[in-house]
Amino acid sequence: MRFAFELKLVLLLPFLLPSSAMCFDSYGVTGIFAGPIHGQITLDATKRLGIEDCDELQDAVRFPDWEQTSMTRLQLRPNDLYKASNHFDRAAEKTSEQAFKESAFFVRTEREKAIAFAKMGNSDAALASLGRVLHAIQDLVSHSNLIDLEASKQAEVTLSIWDETKPTPSELKLTGYDPKSPTPGEPPGDNYGHDAFSKDNAKKNAEAKMMVNGVSKHKIAYDFAVDLSEKTILSVKTELGTQWESFSKAFQ
Repeated sequence: MRFAFELKLVLLLPFLLPSSAMCFDSYGVTGIFAGPIHGQITLDATKRLGIEDCDELQDAVRFPDWEQTSMTRLQLRPNDLYKASNHFDRAAEKTSEQAFKESAFFVRTEREKAIAFAKMGNSDAALASLGRVLHAIQDLVSHSNLIDLEASKQAEVTLSIWDETKPTPSELKLTGYDPKSPTPGEPPGDNYGHDAFSKDNAKKNAEAKMMVNGVSKHKIAYDFAVDLSEKTILSVKTELGTQWESFSKAFQ
């Protein structure tokens, strides 16, 4: 799942892309030497589980952005494959609760598929599904006010991702994103748009740069996403039992 053209595109992207990006960086734009942020979050999570090499899993986590964006007039924009539910985005006609439930359903479904494929020995399909799961939950942290909620509400949100019977706190807000808008991250009339309130990278916007107890909101979101990714991978490991070892080799 490697991209032969990736290096050339990464070198060009800082000059081609607008100041905003769709989610935690999948392209290497915000720090070429540090690497794409989705990949770094995934690597940090797997290291906690004793896995030092996860290049293929990193690619799988980044793939939804590569698949669902295309170069148009020297800018990356969402294409016809884009689905809001894959990124915990809130479409213009959706409430945060509706958008969250649709994305949570997508995540639960893909997690079940990852486990089923891994048990069948189809590591490639399992890896692709797990990548979609991790991509979406990492985006949830950036594309919402999750890190601003009190700890008990954060716990309720994360629980409701995996358990559809659990209510989603009304305080949770997802950022608005309209792929048909001239500026997708700034939907007309939306007072909680993606470009102004997501925390995709350290220089994204005033929200991402805002300091809380000496730490930027981007860094808080990053760390939260690492924690959530680790717990998600660990839950898959628990489900697979003795089959985990063979599946985890596909991460490399």
